Amino acid sequence: MTEQELLSWLKLQQPKLDLIIANAGREYHENYKHKTNFGYDLAECQNESYNLIRGQDLCYDRMNTAFAYSLWYHGRRVNTFLSHFAQKILSTSDKTIEIFDLGAGTGAVQWAIGLIYHKLKEEGQEVPKIKIINIDSSPFMLYYSRDYLWKHFINEYKHCLDFANEIEYEINSWSNTTNLSITNPWLTASYLFDISDTENNQVNTEYRESVKSGFRDIIKAFSPSTILLLTSDQPPKRQLLNELKTEFTRNGYTQQDVNNNYLLLYGSLPETSKFRRELYNLYLPYLTTTPAQALGRQAEWKDASFFGTILIKQQAAFNLATPTDKTKKQEVKLYNPPIAIRRDIVLNPEQARAAEHNDRPTIITGPAGCGKSVVITERIKNLCNAKNYDPNLNILVTTFNKQLMAYLGKWIEDLLDKEKVSRIGNNFKFLNSEKMNITLLHFDILPTRLGIGLGGLAIEFKEYHVALIEKCILETKAEKNITTNVYDKVLNADYILDEYQRIIYGFQISKREEYLETVRKGRPRLKIGGLRRQLLWDVIVEKYLKKLQDLRKESFITKRHKFLRQLKRGEVAVKYSHIFVDEFQDCTFADYDIFYTLLTDPNNLV
Repeated sequence: MTEQELLSWLKLQQPKLDLIIANAGREYHENYKHKTNFGYDLAECQNESYNLIRGQDLCYDRMNTAFAYSLWYHGRRVNTFLSHFAQKILSTSDKTIEIFDLGAGTGAVQWAIGLIYHKLKEEGQEVPKIKIINIDSSPFMLYYSRDYLWKHFINEYKHCLDFANEIEYEINSWSNTTNLSITNPWLTASYLFDISDTENNQVNTEYRESVKSGFRDIIKAFSPSTILLLTSDQPPKRQLLNELKTEFTRNGYTQQDVNNNYLLLYGSLPETSKFRRELYNLYLPYLTTTPAQALGRQAEWKDASFFGTILIKQQAAFNLATPTDKTKKQEVKLYNPPIAIRRDIVLNPEQARAAEHNDRPTIITGPAGCGKSVVITERIKNLCNAKNYDPNLNILVTTFNKQLMAYLGKWIEDLLDKEKVSRIGNNFKFLNSEKMNITLLHFDILPTRLGIGLGGLAIEFKEYHVALIEKCILETKAEKNITTNVYDKVLNADYILDEYQRIIYGFQISKREEYLETVRKGRPRLKIGGLRRQLLWDVIVEKYLKKLQDLRKESFITKRHKFLRQLKRGEVAVKYSHIFVDEFQDCTFADYDIFYTLLTDPNNLV
């Protein structure tokens, strides 16, 4: 089969691929639509996905992230490398190819390989033995890839069943280390270098060098025959990729740019777009912001927002090695084993240092997927060992990420000495202890569990509060005789909810004068003592919070606000010896106050 014949056949697959993406989404929706917060979470996923357009990074830790992502980006990602894989597989003489997809997401590389493999097998051509290892720090992306997209894909392209047992899904950071024997690796890195640590549109120098060093170590260990790199087309990320490209071309690799000129598939995805529109109509009450409303837009194959390169090693004689040869490649380091049994993971030296127990307040920082949650659980184990499972220990583990709670509980259970501790629900009790010694609680639940009388009033989700604030805005405009839209950038529900959480609650402001005069960074529209601040105080405090009180309704933040007041008044008797907070980047000053007030010793905050 010629390359042109293969490319022509791939182009004809557009309608079928479109239908597979839509059908996978429909099955997922049918399975999860009954969840009470499904619409809200879908809307938040849409909002957060716009971070990619704004030059920021998408957070992949929501239940519906992979679902929403697949309906917009999956087809585009398949399209990106399709022609390059077709050319490379047709021309290779390799008998075995191991493809490590770093930052695999929803498995677009796997689809591209699968399409080519299926057609070549259908034509009776010899095809290399394929093994694909999908590596990503988001379990939600990998699970959606495996349980929905790939399941529907192989129903249509059945020759891919030949290597179905040679596919792995690993929930890990690309930069972590373990030993692995390989023969002929291809490395793909889809959005591996999407870095949010930027200043003035420049990647932080120290972090950029860390990323380059980590990837350089992988290349040195693997000496892969082919490297396919892709990132979003933003100046700092293009800069980083160009630096790596230059470095590797000096070390025996030829390079070819990846851009829109090589895309095979064009136009819209009508079936996927139809399903997106159905979702838009179903969840319209939740889609109150412009990004969320984009769920009704038409999905397309073309993606102009990427930048990539292909690096091919000029001399790859080592690829002839097999696992039984004397020339077998030495064991190399790429990724940790799947986090199924936490105690089997060996921390690298930097992680091990961060996990050491001490009696000092500690902040553990690092990029997404670098193993911070693994370090937290290791540190809890080290604390328990250092204190010899003292029954007087009273440890709180909390996070702002609901899905992460289940992982933390399982990992802690794997690590602790089972002869000295028993698990009861999401808590752990030491031998001969009369109380729970480790408690896992999502941060939003703390006020209800620990506060006095805070469990009685119902918590309403965001759409309720948006509607109530919009009513307060209209009332305030009428009272102030505001007939223009000059204040609309601050008088909108999202802005006001954020203002309440970050400033009024976050800085524990209780008086109008204090709010009007508070010096703060950001939001330049809000001049000290200015009319916009006055309007915001009127809407938030004089109307919104009073209406909530009259209606006997709550938000997670109002409950947190009341809980902090109870703590300050000494009304909450619960105290913890140690507190571990995962995903703490969303903390306000008020949240830190909650942690410190709950501790018997403020040094014991990690």
